[in-house]
Amino acid sequence: MSRLRERVINDPAHLMKLRFIYETGIAAGLAFAIFFATPFFIDAASGPDPSSDSEFELSIVKAQIEKIGRFTDERILECSGIVPSVQNIDCYWVHNDSGNAAEIYLVDKSGKTKLTVVLDGVKNVDFEDIAIAHPKDSAEPSLVIGDIGDNLTRRKNLSLYILKEPKLDSRANITIRPDITIEFEFEGGERHNCEGLAYDAIGNRLIVANKLSAKQILQSKEAALFAFEADFKTKTQKRVAKRIGNIPGQMVTGLDISLDGKALVLQNYLAGYYLPISGNLEESISKKSYTMFSLPVQRQSESVCFTPDRKRLITASEGKKVSIYSIEVPKPSQ
Repeated sequence: MSRLRERVINDPAHLMKLRFIYETGIAAGLAFAIFFATPFFIDAASGPDPSSDSEFELSIVKAQIEKIGRFTDERILECSGIVPSVQNIDCYWVHNDSGNAAEIYLVDKSGKTKLTVVLDGVKNVDFEDIAIAHPKDSAEPSLVIGDIGDNLTRRKNLSLYILKEPKLDSRANITIRPDITIEFEFEGGERHNCEGLAYDAIGNRLIVANKLSAKQILQSKEAALFAFEADFKTKTQKRVAKRIGNIPGQMVTGLDISLDGKALVLQNYLAGYYLPISGNLEESISKKSYTMFSLPVQRQSESVCFTPDRKRLITASEGKKVSIYSIEVPKPSQ
């Protein structure tokens, strides 16, 4: 018996690492193949290839993209989530993902860091997205940080941390202990790797989107949204997220719902998907009709959000001192 085989049999954790490397390799191969097999980035008017989302009706448009800034803070190395600030005009909250400090950063639209918030008593297991919520019965908006990544699908519970959104003052750094900690699992004992988080203002719910593995894609699985009712009063919560419908994109790396709850955007590494919301969220996603649009060419695009007025989208990538882009909210092609 080889040493490698013996190690795999005797060490389940090592097997999980090998599985992760294997599936990541397949995922990279799929992304590479899609990138070069379609004319998406060469002629954006032809649009991305929708064949992997055949269950959905996709209107494909060329996005109007503008570079608006660049992160200047060397601590922002793996921007995995972005959301607009309500309290601080023309600013956005961003954060890094796993292996980095449990911090969030307030940046202006040019990318300059204005405030660092250290989350006291929190470990960044795998921060993957951030949302902002301003319920009608709340005087102040709240930030929701999603520790929801689970590449190996072995976490029994994922976590959300909620705190009142800080206002910018003369301080460059503050430390805040979250007001609320939520641990949640998925209905039926399912386990999912998630990279998208949003707040549904119309339904007062917290929403997460799962990111499919290469294996799940090859099995023709569909990504989905999961939800539970938002509670901004109970300090410690245990919740169950229930599936509310399928979404396109498969390897979903970012999600946002506009502040007024009337539009949804999600993205993968290659394209974005826009959905106006009429009625409730379930009704809208059940129609499976999205506008699919091009993204700027980025190293590893994992963050997207609406501007507060819902007229544009903001997106950024992982990487050091990466660019920040503004995208006009796409209109379905006629």
